[in-house]
Amino acid sequence: MSSETKPLFVCPQCETPVKLLDTRCPSCGVNLALAAAQAERRLLAAEAFVPGSPYLADMHLPRFGEFLVRRGVITESQLEAALARQKSLTTQSWRSTIGQILLEMGMATIEQLDEAGREQQQYLHSALQDSNRQLEQQTERVRELQKTINRLIEYNQFRVKFLSGVSQEMQSLVAEAQAGQNKERALGRMNELAGELTRFAASVKDDNEAKAE
Repeated sequence: MSSETKPLFVCPQCETPVKLLDTRCPSCGVNLALAAAQAERRLLAAEAFVPGSPYLADMHLPRFGEFLVRRGVITESQLEAALARQKSLTTQSWRSTIGQILLEMGMATIEQLDEAGREQQQYLHSALQDSNRQLEQQTERVRELQKTINRLIEYNQFRVKFLSGVSQEMQSLVAEAQAGQNKERALGRMNELAGELTRFAASVKDDNEAKAE
């Protein structure tokens, strides 16, 4: 098996071999990025917390402290105290997570943090799906608008070509009539073109009135 086709990973959910560029498991259909994040959280949560050891399950959750406040796990004042302690303990090489600080200060239990972490992850995933749906809808809307613009450009080109062609033919007919060559034919054709211009002008007027409505 070549290096290009050799599976490099296994699906975190069903353990089917998957390739580096796969976004979904070919067997169970799960989103591999989401499944990997959930598996990571399960592995981290499975480790018993020992005071002084790092709690990392909330490392990749944005503004986890604020989410805990909204959920009622901690209060605003407790979050402020935890953030102040986090700041005082931060070094150039290490930054404790807010979850670890709350555990050390006795403001939350590991069960509360893990449950809140799962809820926030589900919320973020749902928000991402909503955002993707909105993006798809906007993209489709842009495509439709571009098609409309292209059609309008084509219609305008038809009008420009029509007017340009009529103008050139009228000039030729006028010159022909003035020269006395096929004068009757030239005048007859000029009348035909005048009728076409009248119908064209009426069509443009109707379009403009329809747009105004």
